[in-house]
Amino acid sequence: MAPEIIHGKDHKTLADFWSLGVVLFEMVHGQSPFQHSDENMIYENILSCNYTRPKSFSLELNDFIQHLLCVQVDLRYGCRRDGYT
Repeated sequence: MAPEIIHGKDHKTLADFWSLGVVLFEMVHGQSPFQHSDENMIYENILSCNYTRPKSFSLELNDFIQHLLCVQVDLRYGCRRDGYT
């Protein structure tokens, strides 16, 4: 769930790029980047983008995922104020 959805903001399809980052992370690492036993902590981790980069991630993969998991929508890969890049 993208931060803008948690905040109840209008998100349209911009949250899809966040979801892509989460799915890529899960495909390579086998678990969610924001995994926690406490649901409230999951939300906090998402809102602060608090996750640990696995050592197995290449610098390029980490950079790509980091730009997809950007809390600021305007800075997130694939997103601009007027839509997709």
